[in-house]
Amino acid sequence: MRKHLILILGITFIFLTTTNVYAQNELKREELLEEALIVRYLPHILEVTDNLFMCERITNIKRLGGNRDHEVVIEVVTFEKAHMPPYNLFRIKLIDTLDKITVTEVERTENISSEQLQKQSS
Repeated sequence: MRKHLILILGITFIFLTTTNVYAQNELKREELLEEALIVRYLPHILEVTDNLFMCERITNIKRLGGNRDHEVVIEVVTFEKAHMPPYNLFRIKLIDTLDKITVTEVERTENISSEQLQKQSS
């Protein structure tokens, strides 16, 4: 009987400790929403950059008028091979409407410094 109790307590302890590890790794709601939008805009980002990228983030989003259209600004850093320089910063502005997504502006800063890359990564 005592062995069964120790076994049950051991299994419960293992379950509780592994559950806490997973809970700590979960993204916050805002991070999940940003990730979902980045995935939605992925074809347009790839079309503009035509390269591998990292450090993607939405820097601005606003509603246009009283409807469900939005203007979104995304920044991504591109790289050549294995996350190696040169690094280029792309700032992509797009309009997201119910029926289409349109890229309206692209700014490209070539060969950004290591400091700029770290700033983008944080």
